[in-house]
Amino acid sequence: MPPKKKSGKGGKKEKKGEKSKSARPTRQAGEPLGETSKAFYLLQIRDLENRLARYQRKCDELEVGNGQFNEKFVQLETDKKEVVGFWKRQVETKTDEIADLNDRYIGLQQTRENEKEQFELQIQQQRNEYQEMKDTLTSENMILGGKLASLEEFKVQKDDLMAKFAMLEEELKKKQQDHEEDIYNLEKKAVIDKDRLKKEMILRVNQVAAEFRKVSNKQMAETTKRTIRENVSITTQLAKMSDKTMEILQENEELRNKEKQYKQQIELMEVNEKELAKKNHSSQKIIRMLTEKCRHQEEEIAAFEQKEQEHQQVLAEVNMLQEQVTFAQPAYDEPDTSLTDVEQRNHLLQQLLMLLNSAASAGLGPKPGELGKQLLGMVCFSDLSALGSIGAIPHYNLGDLGLVPRPSQAVPTFTERVHGLSATTHLRSLRKVLTRSVGVQTVSTPKALFYADQLLSQAPKDPTNKEKTELIHSPPVLGPITSSKTLTNKAF
Repeated sequence: MPPKKKSGKGGKKEKKGEKSKSARPTRQAGEPLGETSKAFYLLQIRDLENRLARYQRKCDELEVGNGQFNEKFVQLETDKKEVVGFWKRQVETKTDEIADLNDRYIGLQQTRENEKEQFELQIQQQRNEYQEMKDTLTSENMILGGKLASLEEFKVQKDDLMAKFAMLEEELKKKQQDHEEDIYNLEKKAVIDKDRLKKEMILRVNQVAAEFRKVSNKQMAETTKRTIRENVSITTQLAKMSDKTMEILQENEELRNKEKQYKQQIELMEVNEKELAKKNHSSQKIIRMLTEKCRHQEEEIAAFEQKEQEHQQVLAEVNMLQEQVTFAQPAYDEPDTSLTDVEQRNHLLQQLLMLLNSAASAGLGPKPGELGKQLLGMVCFSDLSALGSIGAIPHYNLGDLGLVPRPSQAVPTFTERVHGLSATTHLRSLRKVLTRSVGVQTVSTPKALFYADQLLSQAPKDPTNKEKTELIHSPPVLGPITSSKTLTNKAF
C-alpha cells in the first residue's frame, strides 16, 4: 500500500510540475524582471527550500533508522556466527568423545575376551582339582567307614564304663550326706556349749557387780551421787546436742552445695541468655537485611519487567520501521520527477542572477548607498493586488503541499501570510536565498548589496523603527550558493 501512495504522489508532482511549467510567464531574454515575477520566484524558492528541508529531514531519519538496523543486523550476524562456532566446537568435542568411547569399547571387548579365556582356564583347572578332591574324599570316606565301625565297639564299651561311673557317683553322694549330718551335729553341740558358758559368765559378772554396788553405795555420799547423776544427764544432753550439731552442719553443707549449684546454673543461664540475645539480635539484623534485600529485588524485578515491556515496545516499533523501510525502499529507488523541476528552477535562478549582476555592473540599478532609502520606501508598500494572478496560476493542486489551504477553507492573501511571520524569520529565509545566489557569480560587494536590496524590496512586511535602522546601517551579508547537483545530493 505505501508504494502505491508514493507513486500517486509522484504522479501529482509530475502534474504539478507540468502545470507550473505551463503557468510560468514567458518573457524575452533581454526583458527585465517585473515585481510580480520576482515575488513569484521568491515564492517558488521558498517552496523548494521547504520541500528540500522536509526531504532532507526524512532522509536523515531514514538513514539513522537504517544505520540502527544495519548495526542490529551485524550484531545478529555476529551472534549467529558465534552460535554456529559454538555448536561446531560442541560437535567436534562430541565426535572426539565418541571416538574415545569407541576406543574404550574396543579395549574393553579385548580385555573381556582375554578375561574369558583366563576364566575358562581357571574353570578347567578347578574341575580337575575338584575331581582329584572327590577321589581323595571317597578314599577317606572308606577309611572313615572302617573307623566308624571301630567307634561303635568303643561306644558299647563306653556305655558300660558310664554305668559303672554313675553307680560310683551315687555311692559318693550317700557318703557325703552322712558326713554333712555328722558335721551339723558337732557344730550344734558346740553352739549349745558356748551359750551355756556365756550365760554362766553373765551370771557371775552380775553377781560381782551387785556386790561391788553394795560396797560402793555404802562408801559414797549423797552429793557425789547427785553430781554423778547430773554428770550422766549432762553427758547424755551433750551427746544429743553434738548429734544435733552434726546434723545441722551436714544440712548447712548440703545447702551450701545446693547454693553453689544454683549459682553455677544461674551463671550458665546468664551466659546462655546473653548468647541467645546476641543470636536474636543477629537474627533480627539478618531478617531486616533479608526484607530490605527482598524489597530491593522486588523493585528490581518491577523495573526489569517495565524495561522488558519497553523493550518489547521498542522491538515492535523496530519491526514496524523495518516493514516501513521495506515498503519504502522501492519508492526511493525510483527516480523523483520533482528533482528535474528543482534543477530547472535552479538553472533559471542562476541565469537570473547572471542577468542581475550584469545589470548591476552596467550601473542600471540603484546605488548601494540608496538601499536604506529604498527599504524605507518599501515599508509603506501594501498594495499587492497584482499578485492575485499568481495565486490563480494552477502550477499545483490546492492544498497538496500544505502551503495553501484546501478550497473548502478560507484562502488567506499573501499579505496576511507574510504578516503572520516575524520580521527575523522572513529576513532569515530571504538572506538564505541571497547568500546562496550571489557569492558564486561575483565577489563585488556593491553588486551583492544591490542585488540583495532588489530582492528585499519585494518583501511585504511591516518592520519596526529599530529594524528599519538596522537594515539601513547594516545591510545583509551575502555568501556562496550551492549548485543544483549539491541540492540533489542533499535531497537524496
